[in-house]
Amino acid sequence: MKPLSHQIKLIRNYPDKGFLVWEGGTGKTVGACLWLHDGRDRDALVVCPKKIVRKWQQALKDWQTKATVISKEQFKKDEYYYNNHEWSAKVIDEADEFASPLFVAKKRSQLSTCLYQLTTKYPDMPTLLLTATPIRSNPWNLHTLLTFYGHYIDWKDWRSAFFDLKYPGDPS
Repeated sequence: MKPLSHQIKLIRNYPDKGFLVWEGGTGKTVGACLWLHDGRDRDALVVCPKKIVRKWQQALKDWQTKATVISKEQFKKDEYYYNNHEWSAKVIDEADEFASPLFVAKKRSQLSTCLYQLTTKYPDMPTLLLTATPIRSNPWNLHTLLTFYGHYIDWKDWRSAFFDLKYPGDPS
């Protein structure tokens, strides 16, 4: 198999952090395998929906790339994955499913909380987020996804800089 030009561009242009937003069927999994294979697959973690764990395992094998592949359900149930192990890199497939607002207590999901714990413990870890639908419901989800790169942007600064929005339940 030969990588496509947009997949090669991903590897060259995004060495440590990337947000891969390509439509379904355009090679996000292959692009991620190539990104990992480019020196990040020593002990990498891939978190994906349960229904595509085998697809990921096969793709990694096809591209001679090493990584531990787990479902998002496994990820949130076992603290080892997000609190007790320093991975060489992390790839989050269907990252939009982790994007519930982190800093609004009643809206926070267990998935986003676990990934945030991993990110804050190892903020310099190479990270690749994959999605075909980056913003499912509102701009606060994008704010959450960006925090998974290890750089927190205060939500009030985010709101004033980029949006004139009020999140439901936000008193200010």
